[in-house]
Amino acid sequence: MFSEIYWVASGIEGRYEIKASEVIKKVGTLSEEQIQNICKSPVVDPKSSNRVRQVASIFRTKSIQRCLSELGQLARWAVSHNYDTLVAA
Repeated sequence: MFSEIYWVASGIEGRYEIKASEVIKKVGTLSEEQIQNICKSPVVDPKSSNRVRQVASIFRTKSIQRCLSELGQLARWAVSHNYDTLVAA
């Protein structure tokens, strides 16, 4: 499930590069349901026969959505200012 989030980390020796247009495309393809699936954690449910069920944390879901939104904004800014590649070192 984490592969939907970790697509950015592709670099050599601590330097990560990705095309800004690729970030825009990847951020746009993630659905809220995919993010919620990643954010699920076990919670004790006394009413259930299994006693433990997976529940998505609204706080983690919203945090990830906000981070992805900011990444998308950065990528759109980069494209509009003719920066082709985003680099993190």
